[in-house]
Amino acid sequence: MTIYFVLVFAILFTPFLLGNKWLDQKQAKLVTCIICAVLMFLVMGFRSRELGMYDVERVYLPMFKEVQKLTIPGVFVRYNIIRGNFLQLFTKLFTLISKDYNWWIFVTSIPTLASMAYVTYKRGISKFACAFSFFLYMGLRLYGANFYLIRHSFAMAFLLLAFDAVVDKKPIKFLIFVALATLFHSTALIFIVAYPLSKIKISMKQFVMFFAGLFFVTYLSRGLLNSFFYSLGSDIYYQNYASKTGFKSNLFILVTLILFLLAMALSKYDFIVTKGHKTGLLSVNETHLDETLNPELCVTTVNMLEVAVFFMGMSLIISEFQRIGFFFLAVSTVGLSNLIDAQRDKTIRLSLFLVIFGFLLVFMSNALEPEMLAPYKSWLDV
Repeated sequence: MTIYFVLVFAILFTPFLLGNKWLDQKQAKLVTCIICAVLMFLVMGFRSRELGMYDVERVYLPMFKEVQKLTIPGVFVRYNIIRGNFLQLFTKLFTLISKDYNWWIFVTSIPTLASMAYVTYKRGISKFACAFSFFLYMGLRLYGANFYLIRHSFAMAFLLLAFDAVVDKKPIKFLIFVALATLFHSTALIFIVAYPLSKIKISMKQFVMFFAGLFFVTYLSRGLLNSFFYSLGSDIYYQNYASKTGFKSNLFILVTLILFLLAMALSKYDFIVTKGHKTGLLSVNETHLDETLNPELCVTTVNMLEVAVFFMGMSLIISEFQRIGFFFLAVSTVGLSNLIDAQRDKTIRLSLFLVIFGFLLVFMSNALEPEMLAPYKSWLDV
């Protein structure tokens, strides 16, 4: 478990080591994102196949062996595109080069962290906000989940790029990335709602409707969802969701709800940076921010967190909805970090960072052993 705590503190201390004497603000952001992504990649890429829940050895290892026996057209016959079969295609192409499962684990660890680094560098308003984005990715258990949800991690990589396209208002680019994500994991198609949601402005009406909707999806939608999945037909995998059950309780509901309410408050009220006024974490002269806040990013982040809360609530009915919620949580990390780092009041700013850090550090550590991520093991160990 120690390696994860070392990783967390290495990530958070990285921006403090990059002084203004050697790097300008944009360069410091770039170096911060590279260092954070590389550190996380080394831990993830060299992990043992025994690490993580059952998916790695019971799902992906058999698939890795099976595709070696198939032709490329045979991959499409064996694996239904309805569930997304591009990971199997990627694996088939990989096995033409190497049949070492450990190196497959190594290579499949790259996409999400590469996308995370790109989007965080592009959208983060300071090196501190960038580092905290990577911490949120860990603290919200997304990093650990992608140790064993490998198909899901590929989809997440493309959805991070789709989110970036939403902020840039590029619908064609957005649709392309959502389509690519769906080819790896069909549930990623749900992210299509991100584009229209980005146009919804934050208001008190939205706030009231949110709680009404959350109550409905959490406690009243079981029959509706079961009927929908049952109607899909026996030849479609997702019909089995009609007979699945949800979590008895899910702490993710509380966590995402708190983050949503925080992001909404910071976006709605005049605590944040405005044009011509730059501020940031621990800054004395209040000039360390690389950019002022992007309004589109702020609004979209709040709406993505809102959707994440809904799916976490629906996980009480069907547990797999939590994994869909992960998509919306992942794309929210940089926007939430920006909102915190843009606070004018240094005391409020630092307090928010410290409280969220302490809360999510405990939240993350409590999941390491249940998700079989600790004790850490590497395939380099003899």
